Amino acid sequence: MSRYRYIRPLGQGTSGQSYLAEDVQQNRKVVIKRFFHNHGQSKERETTFLQQLQHPAIPSLVDTFVENIDMVSRFHLVTEYVDGTSIQEQHVDPWSLATQLLPILTYLHDQNPPVIHRDIKPSNVFLKRQGQY
Repeated sequence: MSRYRYIRPLGQGTSGQSYLAEDVQQNRKVVIKRFFHNHGQSKERETTFLQQLQHPAIPSLVDTFVENIDMVSRFHLVTEYVDGTSIQEQHVDPWSLATQLLPILTYLHDQNPPVIHRDIKPSNVFLKRQGQY
């Protein structure tokens, strides 16, 4: 039996597609990002980098795996699921958004080497059910 059961697609970008899934071993929801193209070393670097991040507002890396789909190996990243909605889907107070996002961005920028998130947009910023980003 596979460790993950796909529930539904969440979205698609230029590098891959994301799915809501269930980790049947841990009995929890996760997000699986299936990459369209395998770029071995860059995915290894991304995996190593994600393992090092420890911030309560950044979903943690759960697992990685390779799956053969239509005779092509596809790299997958599994991260924890954030129970919330994107700020694109709701009215957000700009001051609240800024005061909560700036410490997260500072944390990323303080990494060695500094991290620059290249895809910050309303659909990628989630407000947790508790009211935090």
